[in-house]
Amino acid sequence: MQEKQCASKRLVRNLVTQEKYELAAYVVLGARSVFDMYSRLISETVSKSRDVAETIRRSELENIVEMAKDEIKDHRKWQEEVLSCLPRKDEALGLTGPLRLAFADASDARKKLLQQVMLAHGEMDQQCARPCEDANLHAVT
Repeated sequence: MQEKQCASKRLVRNLVTQEKYELAAYVVLGARSVFDMYSRLISETVSKSRDVAETIRRSELENIVEMAKDEIKDHRKWQEEVLSCLPRKDEALGLTGPLRLAFADASDARKKLLQQVMLAHGEMDQQCARPCEDANLHAVT
């Protein structure tokens, strides 16, 4: 995954340098599919049947959530880097519009994934609290 990200970032950088903002926008829109993939993985892992051991399911969810958080953080940083380096003259002429719109679209998907990550974190915390509460309850009685 890292190699594809590096290739995409280099490609966008080169396209921006060549002032091919529309083509760069198509590359940026690919991030949306990555966010959608993580979203599906989280949903599928959360809804796995009870046939799978809870500890395995929890461990799998933690790994996916951590990868999604890294992806979110890296994409946000990349977006800031690219948009802050766009030529002002092209900005003034509106030439960078497609690229800005693509980042805005990817940002919406990124925010949805972040919400899902936060919910998954909450669910993991609740699952962890239940056994602890049950153990404390048995210790008291």
